[in-house]
Amino acid sequence: MPPACPQCHLKNTCADEAMVIRPNCSFERPRADAAPGTPDQLEVKDAFGKVLVNSDTMILVEKLRTKGSNITLKADTKIKNIRFKESVRDIDCKMDGACMMLKAMYVKKANQLY
Repeated sequence: MPPACPQCHLKNTCADEAMVIRPNCSFERPRADAAPGTPDQLEVKDAFGKVLVNSDTMILVEKLRTKGSNITLKADTKIKNIRFKESVRDIDCKMDGACMMLKAMYVKKANQLY
């Protein structure tokens, strides 16, 4: 039986991959049996298999259309100062003043020569 919630003192829970959520009060905490890992510890690889780290500079390898708007991101666009999200494939970045999330399979390191 899970321990009682520190906010609402009820014992009902909903669990996902890494978090335990209390539906009554929306309290969230990491699962005790979840694999330890933070976005800094994830091994994310670009389209060519090179390991990426936070604050890398990336280049788009193909033209991408954004969901929810009519903006098209051109190939060979430089992306500076990337950050990783919880998922292995999600990259959080700013392009042209707008915050976007990209998949690692659409970028390559800027300092790579091909």
